[in-house]
Amino acid sequence: MVGALPLGENIEINCIAVSSAARRQVIHPPGWPQGVHIDPAGIQADDVLYMSAQGGADPLTGKVAADFSGEVKQALDNVATIAKTANMSMANVIWVNPYLSSTGADQGEMNKIYATYFEFGNTPGRGTIQVVDLPDRNHIVFSCIAGADLAKRKSIRPINMPPSPTASPGILYDDTYYMSAKSGFIPGQGIVTPDVGLQLRQSMRNLLDDLQQTDLDFPDVVSATVYLQEMKNEDQVEPLYSKFFKDHFPAQTLLQQSFDMKTATTEQISFIAVRQPQH
Repeated sequence: MVGALPLGENIEINCIAVSSAARRQVIHPPGWPQGVHIDPAGIQADDVLYMSAQGGADPLTGKVAADFSGEVKQALDNVATIAKTANMSMANVIWVNPYLSSTGADQGEMNKIYATYFEFGNTPGRGTIQVVDLPDRNHIVFSCIAGADLAKRKSIRPINMPPSPTASPGILYDDTYYMSAKSGFIPGQGIVTPDVGLQLRQSMRNLLDDLQQTDLDFPDVVSATVYLQEMKNEDQVEPLYSKFFKDHFPAQTLLQQSFDMKTATTEQISFIAVRQPQH
């Protein structure tokens, strides 16, 4: 459950689809529960694996970890099990959405544990979402995308972004670029203004730096997720955001994450971009 959705809506659903020509298979770790109302652990389309969100319960026993650190470890172990079932490892992960509950979750603790599951400087792209609540009393869930061919996976880092133990600025997998959520920080200085419009412009500048590092531009963006601190800022954000795309708008998901008004970050944006065929 998030803080708010546009136009007072109660539900918002985003989807990824692949061509019917793609080879599609269900990934199901041995012993994990199955049933009509149970989501598959993952769906692999050709060499890309889309995983269902994993929380802090052991799928084999149903037992939930005793504390938040245990939840994080169990959730990431679940991700690793799905990857292993598809003949992959955590090194194949290219994108992660951690969803953190507003109560009972410690992002600093999550980051400390999370970093141990990935190679420093080669971590997946990431968009962290703090939400009001999660199903089944979870305090953390991770949804992930992985790519089977490590030769196609490349961590992208603009010159003004130092290596991070928790997120690469973006991961290019084949011709698809998964870009970590960017806020309106100035590299080396952080957030320097509370103005929503100025923060948005800097976020888009940061995202453009990432795109240009791979010879891409705003018209190549196919999907955007816009995380707002307050939904009332939508009226300021959307008209300015639209100026960066002109006639080439990507699909968009927009949401207010939670009710946290303490952070200086008024918005964040993550992108997926695809390189166009050369004629």
